[in-house]
Amino acid sequence: MSELKKCVGCGAMLQMQDPEAAGYIVKEGQTLCRRCYRLKHYGDTAVLKVSKADSDEVLSRVAKMDVLVVYVLDLCDVENGLLPGLHRHLMNKDVMLVATKRDLLPDTLGNDKLLQFLRSRLREEGIEVKGVVVVGDHAKNSTGMIKDMIHVLRKGKDVAVVGMANAGKSTLLNALMPSANLTVSPYPHTTLDFNPIAWEGITVYDTPGIKVEDSLWEQLDPESIKLLGLKSAYKPRSFQLTSSQSFVLGGLASVTFMGVKEATATFYVSDNLNIHRTKAENLSEYLEKHFDELTPKVLVEPRLTKKFTSRFQPYKTDVVFGQIGWVCIQGSYERIDVNVPQTVDVHFRKAMI
Repeated sequence: MSELKKCVGCGAMLQMQDPEAAGYIVKEGQTLCRRCYRLKHYGDTAVLKVSKADSDEVLSRVAKMDVLVVYVLDLCDVENGLLPGLHRHLMNKDVMLVATKRDLLPDTLGNDKLLQFLRSRLREEGIEVKGVVVVGDHAKNSTGMIKDMIHVLRKGKDVAVVGMANAGKSTLLNALMPSANLTVSPYPHTTLDFNPIAWEGITVYDTPGIKVEDSLWEQLDPESIKLLGLKSAYKPRSFQLTSSQSFVLGGLASVTFMGVKEATATFYVSDNLNIHRTKAENLSEYLEKHFDELTPKVLVEPRLTKKFTSRFQPYKTDVVFGQIGWVCIQGSYERIDVNVPQTVDVHFRKAMI
C-alpha cells in the first residue's frame, strides 16, 4: 500500500498481507477493514478473536498525551467501569465524565439521586472529574450539552475518549460526529487501536475498550451476549423473603440470603435471564441435579465454585454481577452468599436505586 492508514471503524492499521490479522482489506482504497465490514453489515461474531487492551496500557498512553480526557462510564456497569489505575495515571489530567445508558435504568431512579450516587462512588475511588453529563438513547438528545462542556474544559487541547469495553464510547462519538462512521456492536473490544478523528478543528481519539478483569461479560459467548444485552430499560423483578432463600441466575451465578426474617430482593437483569428460586438448604441439590441444563453459561470454569460473602448492612445493598446486572436486598438478614465461576468477581455496594 502506498500510504499507511487506519480503519475508520476500529482504528486498526490497514494491511493486505495477513487475512487473520487486524486491519485486513482486500484491495487498496478501502477505508473499512474486513472485520468492521462484517460486524456492521452481517453481525459476524467470528471476527471478534482479537487481543484486548488492559487498563495500564491504555491509560499510560493517554497520560503522555496533552488532552482533555472524556471518561465514558456505563451506568449499567458502574463497578467495572471504575477503571483500575485511572486516578494514578491521570491525576494531572482534566477529566470529564459522560455516564451512558441512562435510558436503560428505571424511571423511578431520579437524576438527582443518580448524580449523588455517581459522585459518591467516584469520591470513594479517588477519581476527580471537572464535569458530569448523564446521557441515554445513544446520546442523541445530549450532543449539544456534551459539545459545550468539551469546548469549555479542553482549554485548547485535543480530546481522548476512554472507558471500559462496551461502555458506549464509539456510539457516543458517532452521535457527536455522524461522519465518524465508527464500528458499533453489542460485543466488547470492537475498537482495536487509538483512532484519531478530526472534529471542529481538533483531534478526538477513540481508544480501545479496556478489558474488565474477572467479568462475567468477558466470559460469555457472542450468542449469550446478544441474549442478555438490554434493548429497553430494566424491568425489576421483586421477591418477598421470610426465610433463607437462594436464587440461581441461569448458569452464571447463585445468590443466597441467609438468616432472613423479612426482606425484599429485587433483580435488575435481562428479561432473558431465568431466575430460579429455592430454599437455601436445597441449593446444592438443585445445582447438582440441574446445572447442565442451565443457560447461559460462561466459556470456561463453568461450575459455580467461587464464593463471596457479605454480612448484614443497615442500608439497602446491591450485589453486582457486572454487565449482567445486580440484585438489591432490603430488610432483615444475616449475610449474603454469592457463588460464581472461578474467573469472575462480584461487588457489594450501597444501593443505586
